[in-house]
Amino acid sequence: MADKHVSLYCYSDPSLGRTANYHPKLYFLKNSEQALISIGSSNLSAGGLRDNVEMNLVITAEAKEEIVSEVHSAYNALKFQKGLFSPDIKYIREYGTAYRTALHFAAEMAGDPHLGQRIKGLRDKENCLPQPARTSADLFGWQRIVYDRLPRREFSTREIYSFEEDFRRAYPENRHVRAKVRQVLQQLRDMRFLTQTKRGRWIVAPKS
Repeated sequence: MADKHVSLYCYSDPSLGRTANYHPKLYFLKNSEQALISIGSSNLSAGGLRDNVEMNLVITAEAKEEIVSEVHSAYNALKFQKGLFSPDIKYIREYGTAYRTALHFAAEMAGDPHLGQRIKGLRDKENCLPQPARTSADLFGWQRIVYDRLPRREFSTREIYSFEEDFRRAYPENRHVRAKVRQVLQQLRDMRFLTQTKRGRWIVAPKS
């Protein structure tokens, strides 16, 4: 579910065998020059942001600094992980009905024989709803500069090492560029930008 300014994603992982708590809080504001990052306990609510006793780490940095790239990569790991999907209005309404039913019967200390079927219907629908769409606009920092240098054919990790000096100029404080390249290739694979054909070999995935 999305409009021009806001996207909503839901998280569900039935393989856990229980209701999963999706609990990360990351506030990440960035323009072409500056970034403001807050990581901590505050929910996006009046209590979390104004009234409660909370603890957050706040970072301000220039957009070109490596810490901003790392936080952006962490955000992408959350956005493209297994179990995330984009709900539609019908799903949201059906979820609301099931939630209110569960609350009602919990208060009455009785069971609803149809609740299990409602939840199964939601699970089935989750499998049909789209995952977050990936576009090159999702890439920033390390992920961006590595992706921009990938050939549009099958290639090896070693080929990307040939751009090591370019990467070093972008992030001169990084002393482990080749290890970082390997990590970023794995991140791009997990985000479905790459397919790993075998150990150390890759191919850029077609656009979704």
